[in-house]
Amino acid sequence: MTALSNLRRIEVADILEKLPDIKPLDVRRHMVGKKEELFLAALGFEDRCPWISELLAEEQKYRVTRAIYFEYETNQNDNDMNRPRLVNALESLTTQVRSMPCDSNEFASQLREILSEVCSTGSNLPMVTFDISVCSSRLLITVLTVLLEFDISLRVVYSEAGLYHPTKKEYDAHPD
Repeated sequence: MTALSNLRRIEVADILEKLPDIKPLDVRRHMVGKKEELFLAALGFEDRCPWISELLAEEQKYRVTRAIYFEYETNQNDNDMNRPRLVNALESLTTQVRSMPCDSNEFASQLREILSEVCSTGSNLPMVTFDISVCSSRLLITVLTVLLEFDISLRVVYSEAGLYHPTKKEYDAHPD
């Protein structure tokens, strides 16, 4: 067995105090009037899928160079219900909107190529916003792994569901 000297195990508890505090998103304070390089989101079936994009589009003063939304191979018919709202909102933020399949083996390398382009166009630290509201855990881990390989300023945003299932009442009635 070969020792992997470049690997180091880091527990969340070890770095938690170094991470920024989680704060409610104040679009007018943190995003209005900004021009960012990249906005990332996922196309999903939940109602909240386009919420943050629509919130930003309503303000009409937030612009981004390009926006990418990730598409799952599963639940395509359900996800398609949110496509018009998500795409419309993203098109209000930029003229460069594209979809990207996230279940392919090439996904991480394709995302790296995009981030390489983003990082090579300008001298400032590129600003990337990643809406994780409807991301699967696999997509979330993959995208964050790639994003953290680059010298960027990263904002992670999330819209909470109005109701999570099972509710406490549902669980208490059927704990199995």
